Amino acid sequence: MVSITEADVAEWSEAFPAVNVRQQLAAMRSWLNANPKQRKTSKGMKRFVVSWLSRDQDRGGGGRQHPQAQAPPRPQSPSMQRHHDIHARLKRELYGEPDEQFAGQTVDLAAGDFRSH
Repeated sequence: MVSITEADVAEWSEAFPAVNVRQQLAAMRSWLNANPKQRKTSKGMKRFVVSWLSRDQDRGGGGRQHPQAQAPPRPQSPSMQRHHDIHARLKRELYGEPDEQFAGQTVDLAAGDFRSH
């Protein structure tokens, strides 16, 4: 069991400004419950959280509450688009796709209380 504190949530919210950290913590909990063989050790949990949040940030923060505020994507050169396509495919193959439709407001990855205030 690992403790996620309010200080952790604040740090991650600052580090990943496009991500709704509380909602993504709820999505992580749901994913871990649905994939028990993929559960993380207490030493690896924070690395798992940061990796998840980083991927969501790279995608533009799919878990944000106000996606209409997101700027439209910039056009990319064909070679850069190919690079991003390959990178995205590798991420999917390595990590799978998280359930981005999860809309829960609370999560308990450990002893911490992550309800929205």
